[in-house]
Amino acid sequence: FYYIFRQLGYPIARGSSSQYYNSGYFVSTSEMQPGDLLYFFDPKYDGSGGTLPTTHVGMYVGGDTFIHASTTSYRVQYDNLFSGYYGKYLVAVKRIG
Repeated sequence: FYYIFRQLGYPIARGSSSQYYNSGYFVSTSEMQPGDLLYFFDPKYDGSGGTLPTTHVGMYVGGDTFIHASTTSYRVQYDNLFSGYYGKYLVAVKRIG
């Protein structure tokens, strides 16, 4: 997402935790729009000992769906935000721009 936003003229931080702290502004899940970034925290993937606010980032595409690079399969994929694995790990939604 770093590359995409940079190409569109929106300089954002590179990693998910840096983006969480330094890029865009927070919005509620009821205000989500396509293009908003979704931040997740799963302790299983936290190598910081709990000091980082996020472990993963995705982009909302609408219809409760988001796109992301899976940390387990290492491929870009679509997932449902509120059902299945990811819903319980959502910690924030941010809008860039």
